[in-house]
Amino acid sequence: MPDFEITDEGVLKKYNGRAEHVIIPEHLIHIGAYAFHNCAFIRSITFPDSVIHIRKSAFQNCRNLEEVILPDYLADIGEGAFCQCRSLKSVTFPRRLEEIGKDAFRGCTSLEQAIIPD
Repeated sequence: MPDFEITDEGVLKKYNGRAEHVIIPEHLIHIGAYAFHNCAFIRSITFPDSVIHIRKSAFQNCRNLEEVILPDYLADIGEGAFCQCRSLKSVTFPRRLEEIGKDAFRGCTSLEQAIIPD
């Protein structure tokens, strides 16, 4: 079974791997709903700039995720996308971000820093 289940339309539907540092493949447009849900082993994620949507609960309960640097062209973060990521300490947001869904970062009890570059 491949680590990434990807549709022909460029949607990452499901992550099946066990890496601590995940590098999302180039040319993906969407991180699908629940794609990384409950992936407890992930500590960091590298996004390609092609990602413009992170859907509902995509990274919910990734309890060891520590830092997220979101891609430059990201337009929206879905409802509950990073909900219950209890180890998340830092998030870097792109300047072009248009929408953050309800409860996107609820339960991120270690969150210390939210960065918006100049």
